[in-house]
Amino acid sequence: MNAAARKSDHVADDLLRQIARGELPPGSVLPTEAELALQYGVNRSVVREANNRLEVHGLVKPVKRKGTVVLDPAGSLSPAVLRAMLVDAEGRIDLAVLADFVEIRAELDVMMYGLAATRRTDADLAALDAELAHMATLTEDPVAYGHAVTALALAVAKAAHNRLLATLARWHGAVYQELEPLLRPSRQQTGPHLQGCRMLVEAIRAKQPHIARTLVRGFHEWVRSVLLASPTAAQGDMPR
Repeated sequence: MNAAARKSDHVADDLLRQIARGELPPGSVLPTEAELALQYGVNRSVVREANNRLEVHGLVKPVKRKGTVVLDPAGSLSPAVLRAMLVDAEGRIDLAVLADFVEIRAELDVMMYGLAATRRTDADLAALDAELAHMATLTEDPVAYGHAVTALALAVAKAAHNRLLATLARWHGAVYQELEPLLRPSRQQTGPHLQGCRMLVEAIRAKQPHIARTLVRGFHEWVRSVLLASPTAAQGDMPR
């Protein structure tokens, strides 16, 4: 990465964080390219590239004769925006946003696993078994294991035979990449976690949606307690 790209990343990341955390509210207009260039000590081409990145994230929109208008960050599906909403520049975690994230993820999983237990095919079961076998080889590596869990979730989403759930599972995988140090405690105990995943797959295999939903809800209640009870443990791991 060249120096100009690094500078534009710095400017874009700083502005992204300000927008995501409400310091630059929706409807406000960003300072001009010249003003931002002076503020950050860069040239206008760097600012222009940074603004382009913000536009890709769905955070700003150029409006003729007005300038670059800030959009509502709630309308962005970018994992980087969620990360900025969750973690500030010093690595401090917003517990209210984290609780919201865990809550919505829990409800989606309850639906997803219930549908998978109702609609799965033999081919889906083979895919789930393959993901479980792969996870079993990674129990000594929590980071790699966590990414394998994301792959299992995508296989479950496909077994639910709902295209939007599969899309949301992919989005969550991208979120996990952004927030891996923060979410790692929920997957650190790989042995018990793997056993729980096996139980879920067995409920899907047996076409028992009620059991699948109950197991998932119980798991997310535990995740909530782990992630919200000791936020300082995760804070130190989050990159600044």
